[in-house]
This record gives sequence, C-alpha cells and structure tokens, in this order.
Amino acid sequence: MRFFKITAIVVCLASFCMSIAAAGTTPESEKPVIEKIIHDSIGWALTKDRPLAESVLAHDDRLFMFNPDSESTVGWDQLVKGFEFWMDPRFKATQMDIRDMRLDLSRSGDVAWWSCILDDLNEWDGRPGGWKDTRWTGVLEKRDGKWVIVQMHFSFASDKVIAAAKANMQALGADAAKAALDYIEGWYNGDAERVERVLHPKFVRRIAAVTVAGDDFFWNQDRTQFLEAVRSGGDKATPLDKRQIKVTVRDVARTTTAVRIDSAYYVEYLNLVKSRDKWRIVNVLWENVPNDKKEAAIDFRVLTGYAGTYRNETGTVWQVIVEGNRIFLQLANEPGIEIFPEAETEFFTKGYKSGVTFVRDASGKVIRMVKHVNYRDFTFEKVNSR
Repeated sequence: MRFFKITAIVVCLASFCMSIAAAGTTPESEKPVIEKIIHDSIGWALTKDRPLAESVLAHDDRLFMFNPDSESTVGWDQLVKGFEFWMDPRFKATQMDIRDMRLDLSRSGDVAWWSCILDDLNEWDGRPGGWKDTRWTGVLEKRDGKWVIVQMHFSFASDKVIAAAKANMQALGADAAKAALDYIEGWYNGDAERVERVLHPKFVRRIAAVTVAGDDFFWNQDRTQFLEAVRSGGDKATPLDKRQIKVTVRDVARTTTAVRIDSAYYVEYLNLVKSRDKWRIVNVLWENVPNDKKEAAIDFRVLTGYAGTYRNETGTVWQVIVEGNRIFLQLANEPGIEIFPEAETEFFTKGYKSGVTFVRDASGKVIRMVKHVNYRDFTFEKVNSR
C-alpha cells in the first residue's frame, strides 16, 4: 500500500511540474513572437528577404488569402507564383505601417488571430502604388512549436474608398470642372462673355421631352441660341442663395470628360473636349428639376373663363386650352403644357418649376395671365376668349 501511495504522489508531482513548465509560455509572452511574424509577413518585401517570407507562412493548401479586389490566393503553390513579381527589380516596397493591432489567442494556445490597419506602399517601375488604410485580419496556427500564418484578409472601408475615388476624380478633372462652373454660373449671372469662352463652336444643348399626346421629341439650342438666352438674362433673377449649384466630374479621359451639374432648376450632363490645352463644352443633355407642389381641389367650372389667347408687349402669344377638367398652355407650333391647380387662380407645371396666375377684374372677368418662371414674372394680356 505504501508503494502505491508513493507512486501516486510522484505522478501528482510530475503533473504539477509539467503544469508549471507549460505555464512558462503564457499567452502574453507569445504575443511579441506572433506580432513579429505578422510584421515579417509584409515587411520582408522592404529588403526582398524571400526566406523570411517563406518562414512565416503555412506551406500547404490551408493557406488562404482574401485580397481587396475579387482575387483570392488559395494554397502555398499559388502564393509562390507571386514571388516572380515581388522579386522583379521594377518592384520596390517603399513603406509599411501597422497600427491599431488587436491580437488574441485561443484557450488551447495553438491558434491566434489579429486585426489591424495596414499601409503597404510600393512602386512599380517608379510609379507609386500599394494599399493605404487597409483593414487586415488573419489567423495563425502553432505547428510543432512554431507559429505560421494560415489565413489573411485584406479589405477597405467602402465609404473611404468611395470618398477617395471621388476626390481623385475631382482633382483629375479640376480644369474641366472650372469650365463647367463658368458655364452654369455664367448662365445664372447672365454673363454671356464668361459662357462663350467655354462653348465649343459645335455646342448644342438639348432636352428630351414628351408631348401631351405622348410623342417623344427633343428641344434643342445651338451655340448662338443659347448665348442669346444668356444675354437675355439667363436665370439672373434667382437669388444667389437659391441657385444650389453643384459641379461633379464623373469621368476623365485624355481629351474628353463628363461632368454633371445640379442646380435649382436643372440637372445637366456636359461632355467636354480638350483642345489646345483648353476644355470646351460640346454637348449638354439636361432635364428639369420637377415641381414638388401638390394639386388642390377646385371647382373646375372656373377653367372655362381662363381659355383664350394671351399676348405680351413683345408680341409673344400663348393659347390657354381647356379640355374638360384639364387646362393647357401652348405656344404656336409647340407642344401643349398641362398645368395643375394650386388654388382657384394659381396653377403650376409638374415637370419643371414654374407657375401661372390668372387675374380677374372687379367684375370677375379674366383679363390677364402672369407666368412665373424662376423668380421672373411675365405678364400676358387676354386678347380674346376661345
């Protein structure tokens, strides 16, 4: 019996000693080793130390990497193919920075995982490239007493990617954006000289529309017609704080570019061409900003009193046509425009921001129509009834 007791004591002591020995390698003491492996998995490229790279990665099919693009690396054999690029003299790693490192180990002590932010910058044949503000995560396994990386995942925060791409596009297209700004600010200021200098001789401005009858058509302005509209004042009457001008470069090529302009009344897509180092606008395709007013319920019997012919002092003539509960405005040889009631004498267009007021005399007879267009009023006297 004494022999068995002594044996049990020896076994317990051995287990205790093994526990103490195992405790000598605590998770905290492992972390500096693991962090160095993580750094070396990228930092080897600064000196092209290929053996260092090979020493920190798993050499089997369990090695897996998610790249920021749609490509993935599966297995050691696929990764090895990349060394041809990295060891090329034209490739040069220029900077590596790792920050916000978070590192954890499993309870078993043989698996670790990390997350951090990585800058991995390089040059190819003198042209800068690489990854900045990259979200980098990964997994390591401890095999035969040695830590190796088995998985890595690189990604970018989508909001930052989008913001950086937009900023880069605006920088690339800064000169084209300036020409677009001359165009739209010149229009709102009635500054024909400023507009003229950025219009190409082949300039055309057009809008796609649909008639009341449902027919498609384009309304066009050539360079001469548009400049005449600017000289007539453009939208100069619109207060500065109501113009809401925003210029956005959408695409830039070598000698052509596309720019979008948003403003109080229009959405415009501009195509520009670069000639003799100067950007000029060739084409504008635009649409109106729709009216956000709501229809009111009125007694539609009042509409018959509005029908007729209206003329202003310049001789421009509008016809007001009533068909049942619907009312239309029409210039000669132009498609009709339907207007909708905001009140009994106030009407508006839905497709763009304009309105119409019908004015009665003391006897209740309709005597004139006032068109409201972008902070401008145009008065038309009624000359006859239909």
